[in-house]
Amino acid sequence: MGVIRNKKAFLAFLLPGLLFYILAVFYPIEESIRLSFMKWGGIGKKQFVGLQNYVTMFHDEVFYKAFFNNLIYLVIVVSMQLLIGLFFAILLTYMTKHVTLVKTLYYVPCIITTVAITQLFRSMYSTEPMGLLNQILQKVGLGGMVTSWLAKVSTVLPAVSIPEGWRFTGMYMVIFYAALVSLDPSVYEAAKIDGAGRLKRMIYIDLPMLVPTMI
Repeated sequence: MGVIRNKKAFLAFLLPGLLFYILAVFYPIEESIRLSFMKWGGIGKKQFVGLQNYVTMFHDEVFYKAFFNNLIYLVIVVSMQLLIGLFFAILLTYMTKHVTLVKTLYYVPCIITTVAITQLFRSMYSTEPMGLLNQILQKVGLGGMVTSWLAKVSTVLPAVSIPEGWRFTGMYMVIFYAALVSLDPSVYEAAKIDGAGRLKRMIYIDLPMLVPTMI
């Protein structure tokens, strides 16, 4: 009876999350795939057109430009999250005090709403009034680089990618830190006996053992 009760409790906790996932994630994906085979303007009757929408899409230059821009966005965001997160995680392993405080401070952006993050960086990028980024450029003698970062085609893509990369850096830092502190201490002891310094231990022990976490 105890096993049956445990199974029922497990299902009771699992079912709400599963239903939410089906309605919020799976159903929209299924509808998007189904509607991709239809000709429909949002209202009125749907007409099945087979693969015609895909043929039109692959012959549209805008699609390839959008795809390439999304690829650049993905590279910037993922690179920032992994590299910066890993860097700070390694620094945390050498700290002896206030580790929890630092982790909390870096994790805070993950739980801030997207609207707040957007307003923060919009004010940083602005020219009227002068935002923080442009003020810094003027102070260090790079006034020629002052620009409307969100209004220029050449700068808008990295300008919108950086906030997203920065936002979740703390989350990856916490993940990498947890993986680093869980590594077998005997491996480090053996490396020290063999004369490996901190840099070599990081390159030949930390990074290879973090690969499964990154993947």
